[in-house]
Amino acid sequence: MNKIGSLEGLRGLAALVVVNEHLLKLFFVMAFSDSAMRNGGVLGSLSFPPMNLFHNGAWAVCVFFVLSGYVLSQSFFSKKRGEYKEIVGKVVARYFRLAVPITGSLLLVWIVMSINGIYFGEVLGITHSNEVDQYASLPLLSDLFKQGFGSALFLNDYAYNPPLWTMSVEMIASIGIFIIHMVFLSFVNHKHAFLVRLAMYLGLVTILFPTMYTGFILGMLICDCKNNKRADTFLAKYAKIWAPLAICTGIFLCGYMIRGLYTNPYSIVTFNEFNPYHEYLYNTWGAFFLVFGISYSKQISKLLSGSYLIALGKISFPLYLTHYIVISSFTSYVYLALPIDSHYYKAVIAIALSLPAMFVVAYVFEKLINEPTVVYSRKITSRFRSTFASSPEKKDVLMQPGLNG
Repeated sequence: MNKIGSLEGLRGLAALVVVNEHLLKLFFVMAFSDSAMRNGGVLGSLSFPPMNLFHNGAWAVCVFFVLSGYVLSQSFFSKKRGEYKEIVGKVVARYFRLAVPITGSLLLVWIVMSINGIYFGEVLGITHSNEVDQYASLPLLSDLFKQGFGSALFLNDYAYNPPLWTMSVEMIASIGIFIIHMVFLSFVNHKHAFLVRLAMYLGLVTILFPTMYTGFILGMLICDCKNNKRADTFLAKYAKIWAPLAICTGIFLCGYMIRGLYTNPYSIVTFNEFNPYHEYLYNTWGAFFLVFGISYSKQISKLLSGSYLIALGKISFPLYLTHYIVISSFTSYVYLALPIDSHYYKAVIAIALSLPAMFVVAYVFEKLINEPTVVYSRKITSRFRSTFASSPEKKDVLMQPGLNG
C-alpha cells in the first residue's frame, strides 16, 4: 500500500469537489437549494446524499485540514523531531510556503482583470447565482501584495479569490501545530509519552469544539497512531473490521450540508435540531473517519494510489488557488459566446471546455510558482537545522499546504 499516494489521490479528488461546487453554484444553483425549494428534478436531487458528496466543498476543505495536520506532523512523529529553534524555522518556511503561491494567484487575477478578461458578473446576471462578483474594480498591485503576504494569511481576507478564505485557517493552525510539537518535545522521552499526547488531543479537541481547527488536531492524532509501533500494529490487525465502518461513517458525515439536510437521515446526528454553523463540525469528523479508515484500508488505498489521481493530487493546491479565476474568465466567456439558446447546454459545454483549461493553468502554476516555493521552503528549514540543530538530521519535506499539508 502506498500510504502517501493514497492521501495524494484523496487530496486530488477533494480539490475536484471544490471545483465542482463553484461551477454548480454559478450555473446550477438549484443543486444547492433548501428542501422547500427542491423541484424533484435532476438538479434538485443533487442536493441529497450521496450525490451532494460530488459538490459539497465543505467536506473537501475539512479533508484538506485533516491532511494538513497529518503531513505537518509526519517529520516529528517519524523520529526526525529536531529542536525548538528548528521548529521555529518550520514556521517561517510554512509562512513563505503559503504566502508566495497565494500572491501568485492574486497576480494572476490582476493580469486577467488588466486585459478585461473577467466576465463573471455578466453570467451572474443570467444565472441568478448567489455568488458575489469580486471583480468590480482593478486593485492596486501593492494592495494585492499586502493581501498575499499579510491579510489573506492572518485576517481572513479573500477578496478577488474566494477560495483564499481557508488560508488564514491554514496559517494559524500551522503555527498552532508547531507550538504543540514544541510542547511534545518537553516530554518526548517520557515512558508514557504517547498516552500523554492522546490526553492532550482529547483536551484540544474539547477546547476547539466546534471550530474547523479540530481537523488539524485529528490529523495529528492519525499521524501519531501511524508512527507509534504499538498503536499502528493494533489498528492494522483489526483494520478489516473497523476501517470499513470508519469509511462509511466518514462518508455519512461528509454528506451533511447546511442546505436543508437536517431531516432524516441526519436527524440522528442533529437530534432533530438544525444549526447552520455545524456543517463543518459534522464534515470535520467525517473527514477524520474517512482519512483514518483509508490510511488502514489496503483496497481503498490502492484505488487512490493510481497514477492519474496522484498526478491530480500533485497539482491540487495550484488547482485550488487558480480554478476560480478560470471560472470567472474563460468559463464565463465561453458560456456567453456560445450561440445556443439553452442555458443547460451552454453551461455543460462551458464546463467541459474549461476543465482542461483549469488543469493546464494549474500545471503551469505548479511548475513556475509552486515547485520553486517548495524548494525555497526546504532551504529555510535546512538553514535553521544546520544553524541550530545539535546533530545532523535528514531533510524533511514540507508538502502542499491545505491540499497537501
